[in-house]
Amino acid sequence: MDDKEFSRLRIPVHTVDRGQDILHKFKELAQFEEFSQYPNGDRNNVIRYVVYAYDPESPFVKNSTLDLIKRREAAAESAGFERNKKTGKFADSTYSIINMESEPVNNMVLCYLKVIHNYTWVQITTDEQLFWEYTKLLNQPLSNDDEKKLMESANIKGKLRLERNLIKQDLDGYYKKLYGDNADFQEKIERVTPETIYKHFTKVS
Repeated sequence: MDDKEFSRLRIPVHTVDRGQDILHKFKELAQFEEFSQYPNGDRNNVIRYVVYAYDPESPFVKNSTLDLIKRREAAAESAGFERNKKTGKFADSTYSIINMESEPVNNMVLCYLKVIHNYTWVQITTDEQLFWEYTKLLNQPLSNDDEKKLMESANIKGKLRLERNLIKQDLDGYYKKLYGDNADFQEKIERVTPETIYKHFTKVS
């Protein structure tokens, strides 16, 4: 990707050379302890990832051909996280970031969303994550230890399914509100089908 595709980022971290401190240039991020006191040595990579994966103008966010996890993986690779040359996989620590299992990085994401200051975008990022978490739960087998547990499990799944459908409806509206009638984002909205959900789940489980 060339610099033009990153030109609309709220914080243009792509303009900082590798090896230079991103926070030294962007005091808007340095004001947050979540950024300035991040304890690990990969801070620059993490900051780039947060911007690439959570800025609504990021080319990775706008890539309508990729699902949520694939967008984050592409953002992580561009940010500087490397894949194993033999397996093609990231380190476990990188996957913990991608899957939102790293509390320090999650806190950085929340701070960056404050910088973006777009409530519609915040709602999209929150609901999209919740949508896939519900999907993962729905793909777990029903408990069949006894009839009572089976009925309880089925009832919970029924409620989750209804909630997930409501989330999907909300996401449709939020994307249209943020991006209008852009054809690429209409495709992004419409591509969530049972088949793509299955593919997504099998990739992240």
